[in-house]
Amino acid sequence: MRKSSSVKCSGIKRPFKLEEIWRIRTRLEIENDLMQLALLNLAIDSKLRASDLLKLHVYDVSSQGVIYDRVQCIQQKTGTDVHYEITPRTQQSIS
Repeated sequence: MRKSSSVKCSGIKRPFKLEEIWRIRTRLEIENDLMQLALLNLAIDSKLRASDLLKLHVYDVSSQGVIYDRVQCIQQKTGTDVHYEITPRTQQSIS
């Protein structure tokens, strides 16, 4: 017998489907929540863990009003360098 009400699912979560991502983006654009939209777009571009993504600063992705095309950061958990490109759509939402 399985207790369905008190058991929590653990493990790897399934990734968002493309239509779910577009639905979230559209809602954030309608609500004019630019910070959350920029974070979502940056998360999709970088594929970083949430802890690494939230530790990014503005100066990590831009300098003097110019947003970088390519960014490098070090993952906290593994200590490895991660290089990723920032797409034009993400650059627009960050600016």
